[in-house]
Amino acid sequence: MAEHLSDWQSPSLPPPLGEADRGYIDLVRRASRRLSSPEVATDNISDALGAAAGVSVFNVDVPTASHRAGGQVVKQLVKRATAWYLRYLTDQMTNFSQAVLRSLGVLGQRAQAVDDRLEAMESRSADYDHRIASLAKAQERLARAYTELARSQADLARAQAELARARAVRAGA
Repeated sequence: MAEHLSDWQSPSLPPPLGEADRGYIDLVRRASRRLSSPEVATDNISDALGAAAGVSVFNVDVPTASHRAGGQVVKQLVKRATAWYLRYLTDQMTNFSQAVLRSLGVLGQRAQAVDDRLEAMESRSADYDHRIASLAKAQERLARAYTELARSQADLARAQAELARARAVRAGA
């Protein structure tokens, strides 16, 4: 194992970028921005699906312009030779993306319906919380009234007992 490690050499750093490399990198960055899907700032499913629908159709019509001599002719020949094949592929991809968008639309509608029901339930829940608080206060008032009634009954029972003793004393006298 040690002999294998001694044969290993660390990879060298890549050479510094030249002007042509920087130009190519800028070209790739511009193309990436142009071809990237638009970002949706909201969490609204309709907005997201609308943005996706805008880029869900695949186009087989590739650009043929070229800065190189003969490049445009070569690109046009390649385009003509492969157009039938690319059209076949892009038609399948477009059909698939449209089916996915329709499915996501249905899911989005269902999610919206669930959100609507949840909001309604939360609203009812707040109403129920208010009702429960009112019932708790009423229960406290009833408990105080019951305690007062129990005291009054005890006072009445004592008064009746005293009255009965007083009548007995008078009857016996």
